[in-house]
Amino acid sequence: MTRIQSRTLITLSIAACILFALFFWPNSQNALDEQMLAVRSMDEPIIYPYVLKMLSPSQSIHEAWGKLIIYGDYHYGYPFYFLSCLVLLPVKMIFGDAFNTQTPLNLMLLRQFVSVLPMLVSILLMVYLQTRYQSLIKSAMMFGFLFCISGVVRNNLNWWHPDALTVLFLVLTYFFLDKDRYKFGKFFYLAAICSGIATAIKLQGVFFGLTILFYLIIGGTQKKITFKKGLMAAVGFILVFLFAYIISNPFMFYDAPRQRYIDILTGKSGELSSGYTHDNPAYYQTGPVWWYSTLVRWYGHPFFWAFTFISLVLGCWKGQNTGLNRHILLYFIPFSIYLLYFVAPKPDHYWLPVVFPFFSAIMNIPYILEEIIPKGSNRAGRRFEWIFNPYIIKASIGLIYGLIIYEWVLYISQDIPLFLSYIDKV
Repeated sequence: MTRIQSRTLITLSIAACILFALFFWPNSQNALDEQMLAVRSMDEPIIYPYVLKMLSPSQSIHEAWGKLIIYGDYHYGYPFYFLSCLVLLPVKMIFGDAFNTQTPLNLMLLRQFVSVLPMLVSILLMVYLQTRYQSLIKSAMMFGFLFCISGVVRNNLNWWHPDALTVLFLVLTYFFLDKDRYKFGKFFYLAAICSGIATAIKLQGVFFGLTILFYLIIGGTQKKITFKKGLMAAVGFILVFLFAYIISNPFMFYDAPRQRYIDILTGKSGELSSGYTHDNPAYYQTGPVWWYSTLVRWYGHPFFWAFTFISLVLGCWKGQNTGLNRHILLYFIPFSIYLLYFVAPKPDHYWLPVVFPFFSAIMNIPYILEEIIPKGSNRAGRRFEWIFNPYIIKASIGLIYGLIIYEWVLYISQDIPLFLSYIDKV
């Protein structure tokens, strides 16, 4: 790692620590006891008792094992509950059997270490993949922009949920594919493990199928791997993926919990496709127009979405991260189609796994234009010479950065009132 890369990593890590500490403030609110939690929170009061049960006293090792592995709520995978137990283990060790009375402390720790921390790590990794930490200013700008996306900020506030963990393992999948660089070695299979764990948590790793297929095709066309070895690598990826998925959900080795898990997935599939029966059925329509208000409110204006999509596509063709941008695009397409046309409920956090990497592509166009600048002096006499004028290119780069900063300011103007609204809750 070069000097500038080390300085950038240290600077962004310090910023991440400050932001992590800042969110202790709102995340200590709204959960003075379980009664308040039940009234003022949504999913947390449903899933919190399961973690308490997993850490409750047991009369035997067999009973403790049963509570720890066969935890009962299979809407979310075991990694989410296991990591939540690890977060609360120090509280259990300090307070003993009375740890379940420490609701404010428990919920604050769960929100911070299961939601905020994984999101910050994901941002650091995503910024590295797109910038390689080669510029402190550009890396800091991307870090700040990604963190301030209103959907990201909302996910960090009073929200202990598996989405940030899922995002982290999806980003780790991108990271290991980038490290592998078509060698189909250990990093390729580490990517399979991470996507398997993401699937175990919330099934979202399955949308990497198109990405992996394209990765294998590129490896073959670039003569990085023979057809036979490519076929073996594909089978190996699937096997490692399934192994990680099953091992990450150890309750699947038991008949009753496995059947309960299947039943929950079947029921949840019906809810996602048709909505919840206790709400207004007119709300549960599918298609882009029905998602419009959610996406604009939490992730930005359609114009900025269009700009980012163009930037992502151009980044697949030119620049230093063509492979990464292709992987992001090939995950973005199937997952977006699924959400837009097959999912009836409209929670904003459903989009986090796809939007978060998508918006990391905002600086692709400036990077590409910066590569053109040195070539401007060599284009004399050619048609459209004025397009390649260094001053015009620099002005275009400035306008694009202005657009990014403008959207960033819009995020912040929504984030600050949102942040303060959670501090007011007691």
